[in-house]
Amino acid sequence: MLNIFTRTIRLATPSLTEREKRGALAVPESTPLWAAIMAVIDDHVSDNTNLARAVQTAQNPNVLAHTAGSLDALLSLKEDLAARRADAESNPEGV
Repeated sequence: MLNIFTRTIRLATPSLTEREKRGALAVPESTPLWAAIMAVIDDHVSDNTNLARAVQTAQNPNVLAHTAGSLDALLSLKEDLAARRADAESNPEGV
């Protein structure tokens, strides 16, 4: 049988434990890296918001659905990260 797939894709396994993630996220909001990550997410949210509002997007339901889905995913990611950071900062050792 001929194999048409020429590239091997390796999926990385998580390298941090839950405890390590919690410790890494236990930083103040004012930390430059944290602020930069949130700013990058905000830039993507802004881009997707503008795209969702565009008349051309409204004329194509598939593009609108994709844009709305990616916007929702970005906002959910930002909310989840903020909640995890706040929880980790208040209790770095976990429960």
